[in-house]
Amino acid sequence: MSEREDIINYILNLINDFPEVNTVTRVVKSFDALSTSELPQITVIDGEEIRNYEGPRMIAAFQVHLRIIDDRSNVNKVSTFLNDLISQIEKRIENDPYLGGHSAFPIRIIRIDTDEGWMFPFMFANIVLETYYTRVVNR
Repeated sequence: MSEREDIINYILNLINDFPEVNTVTRVVKSFDALSTSELPQITVIDGEEIRNYEGPRMIAAFQVHLRIIDDRSNVNKVSTFLNDLISQIEKRIENDPYLGGHSAFPIRIIRIDTDEGWMFPFMFANIVLETYYTRVVNR
């Protein structure tokens, strides 16, 4: 398995057991394909990778997106739900900054975006994580 797959799988396992989340997946679905029984849902998506080479060593900064989606049918959980879940994810990352040895440097949360109410009747958040891996390459 590749370093990217190891990191993605570790993150999936790290966030897979929040009781208030029904689905944690890598499968991106259109709105039409989403079922309310799957919500709230966190989708883990591979992101950008930037590589730097230092002699025979390659260091890659690899971004992973955590996309959270839920419906707004329960008015009481509009922003409170997202804020609480984001906070729980932050704590998991802070407690395991090297992703069980899969990240060469501490993982960082580099951006958190929400839909700010524009996607009614759904609510979204996107958390961008940056992790790192390294390996020796033949050059």
